Amino acid sequence: QALEKLWEEYDKDKDGVLSKYENRELIATYVKTSRDWLPRLLEETMAVGCEIGMMLAAGMAGTSDAREEITRDIAKNVSRMRPKIQSVTLQILDSLDVPAFSDAALVRMDENGDGKVVKEEFVS
Repeated sequence: QALEKLWEEYDKDKDGVLSKYENRELIATYVKTSRDWLPRLLEETMAVGCEIGMMLAAGMAGTSDAREEITRDIAKNVSRMRPKIQSVTLQILDSLDVPAFSDAALVRMDENGDGKVVKEEFVS
């Protein structure tokens, strides 16, 4: 359903084909909005990985004091990494050649190779 909504929004001329320019607009919007949510997603993913590591380390640590110390250390490290995660993610997004990326994505979406991306190909 989400892809169908995107189709309705970005097939601007309603000709049933996603043009190169319509796709560029779609991808540019996606990259722009990614600046808001992607750093947080990466941070949360890293935090989960750290949590798993903490649970394994805490199991080996034995004492509750050691487990608490490990928990504090991991929380500090994830917090300390936050600015770096943010800056690197934004740097990558800013360096992305959106037109080239969009054009390559359009070619990959063209499942039957006819040079056109129709709704069925877009939503599949």
